[in-house]
Amino acid sequence: MNPLILSVFLFFISNISSPNKSTSSEAHYFEGTVTYTGGFIRKTDKYDSTTLALLAGNETILFFREGNYLAEMDNSITTRLLYRKDENKIYRERFNSDSVYWTPCDEPGQKILKFTKNKNVEKILDIDCDELKIIYENRTTSYYYNADTLKINPVWSKNSISMNEDFIAREMKSISLKIVIEYHDFILTATAVKIVAKKIDNSIFDIPNKPLAKYN
Repeated sequence: MNPLILSVFLFFISNISSPNKSTSSEAHYFEGTVTYTGGFIRKTDKYDSTTLALLAGNETILFFREGNYLAEMDNSITTRLLYRKDENKIYRERFNSDSVYWTPCDEPGQKILKFTKNKNVEKILDIDCDELKIIYENRTTSYYYNADTLKINPVWSKNSISMNEDFIAREMKSISLKIVIEYHDFILTATAVKIVAKKIDNSIFDIPNKPLAKYN
């Protein structure tokens, strides 16, 4: 997932399969898939709609198990984003490259200037969501979540500091149902449209058999 989206970046009704009955080895933590739709709003003419559409993507499917995740993006600059907890690295694939680019997640992320938390701000898929709003120097990122629905163990992210995922996990203890990232010139969104709790095979988190290069 593009860093603009993951910041990052990462998400009941008739489409949900027993979300509170996760098949995780720790039954009260979520394991399964979350499908998001991407969107954008232009605030100035600096970026055209084609560029912003590629940043947002059409659809993202997130596979999650015990802190490991794989995000597969449709019609996006980044096509796959893999995080391996034991290595504390992100592996990303791009539509215009045959290589896999990796990034260590143990380097300090952008400084958080301020954050706020608000209860019952929005309903997503008929789920009441709280809001975590984080203000950085160049953007504001808002996460909408319900820890009873997509509960995670924040310990899984304790070493992932490069995009402040350790902080976000501690504050939310949940996967997001919606993310809104606002810059001066545009806004990007990712909103959950489908959640399925199910067993995820660890092989899905294997590193692709492609040339590796460090992401700069």
